[in-house]
Amino acid sequence: MNNPLNLSRDYAESTNRIFSCLGYPGLDVRYVGGCVRDHLINLSINDIDIATPDTPDEVIRKLNNQKIQYTTFGKDHGSIKAIIKNYTFDITSLRKDHLCDGRHAIVEYTNSWLDDAKRRDFTFNAISMSPSGELFDYFNGKEHIKEGNVKFIGDARDRIQEDFLRILRFFRFISLYGKNSIDPSLLSLCKEFSWGLERVSAERITSEISKILGSENPINVIYQMKSYKILDTIFGKYFKIGGLENLINSEKKYLDTSYKHVSWHLRLASILSYKQIIDSPNIILSNTDKILIRDIFNASAMISKVIDCRNQNPSLYDYLYKYGKESFAYHGFLLANSQHGNPSDHLWPDFLKKIISYKHLEFPFKAKDLINLGFEEGKHLGDELRYLENLWVNSGFRMTSREIREQLDRRKNKP
Repeated sequence: MNNPLNLSRDYAESTNRIFSCLGYPGLDVRYVGGCVRDHLINLSINDIDIATPDTPDEVIRKLNNQKIQYTTFGKDHGSIKAIIKNYTFDITSLRKDHLCDGRHAIVEYTNSWLDDAKRRDFTFNAISMSPSGELFDYFNGKEHIKEGNVKFIGDARDRIQEDFLRILRFFRFISLYGKNSIDPSLLSLCKEFSWGLERVSAERITSEISKILGSENPINVIYQMKSYKILDTIFGKYFKIGGLENLINSEKKYLDTSYKHVSWHLRLASILSYKQIIDSPNIILSNTDKILIRDIFNASAMISKVIDCRNQNPSLYDYLYKYGKESFAYHGFLLANSQHGNPSDHLWPDFLKKIISYKHLEFPFKAKDLINLGFEEGKHLGDELRYLENLWVNSGFRMTSREIREQLDRRKNKP
């Protein structure tokens, strides 16, 4: 079984099934894009992109013959998404792009791998690899990715004008792979054509910004984007870039290797208010994302009040019970610390220890338990349940079921 990307056995078997369906080894079908790029620098592979000389219609015919599920959402741009089990495969036909208007192009299909490579944005994104592991590197992309250099294919001015989204992709790849100072001439080009981002959909802008913010340390890139007016085009002038720097300092101070608790939602909350995020025409969020960011702000406000209480345990228990089950306890802590933290205040590290050690418990009584004890259904039942739950939380979750039952009996018999 071919497995040059070192995928899991199940993933590799599904991938080989796709290549076989498309005609490999009789037809020159290859891995392309991010999976090849990430493989070369030993990153995990989460998505598989495949290119083929076949047209989309021929790809569909072959998938139908093998009864492989697919979607045709990107067919007009030469892309078909195949699905096996929980794995998806973006299958793109080799093509040339004509009459690019800064976002879209007229597509011409081709059998030339070189012509297909020439239309791509950066040298390391033009590398392809056969299922047997043979690399095809037309523009020294392997050398560039190893060195941490983000280089446009051919003339950068032409590449940017073909698709203005490439401005944000340039900064995204710098944030992920860059190891050297950014070429000032490329920064100037990005500034010159930043107006073109107005042609890019808010969904694509949000996707790129979230990936930049989600990189391990985006500070340098964000400062460059601000200096060269890229962020002004996206967010206007009222964002707190210093807030992101403070947040990342808090992450480094308190989380050490716990990078899993960092998210782009949190970092976005460090530079814009919740209202700015929701009102921005260039940020399109799912309802889930909106709720995540709202809860980060709420958790931050709550932990700030807990700190102001100077370690009053009931307030901390309430915070942990409300936000500790998910990562919001960490996120709220980090955002509040980055905005209000006193470096000499011992309460911050003390609180973080309690957040880390917190094990979420469920309140042992439900509405049906109160009904079984003789309480009537209705609003009063919910009030009683919330009252008891608050008592239990404020006790540090130490109140026993027997003690809760005694409280119930007293309240039930109260005249």
